[in-house]
Formats: sequence, C-alpha cells, structure tokens
Amino acid sequence: MLPRRRSRNAVSSDRQSALVGSLVRSGRYRNASEVIRNGLRLAERREAEEARRRRD
Repeated sequence: MLPRRRSRNAVSSDRQSALVGSLVRSGRYRNASEVIRNGLRLAERREAEEARRRRD
C-alpha cells in the first residue's frame, strides 16, 4: 500500500518561486512538488543532525 499524500498550500517569495520554476525547467525535477519535497528532506536531515549535535 502506498503512503497517503496530503496536498498543502504554501506561500513563497518571488525569488523562491523563480528558483522552483528554474529547477523544473532544467529537467532536474518533474514538477514543483518534487522540488519542495526535496527541500523538506534536506531540512529534515539538517534538523536531525542539529539534534544529534545537541545530544553529544
């Protein structure tokens, strides 16, 4: 069974929107959702690393 996906709305600056569009046009990502999911994965990884550093 595939994980359930939720749709969310988010507000971005003109600069962020342009970056998303540029990354999609480059072919690196198929759509804006892929760009946002990758950004969230990176943020999640950074948060986990910072939490490890605080524990050590």
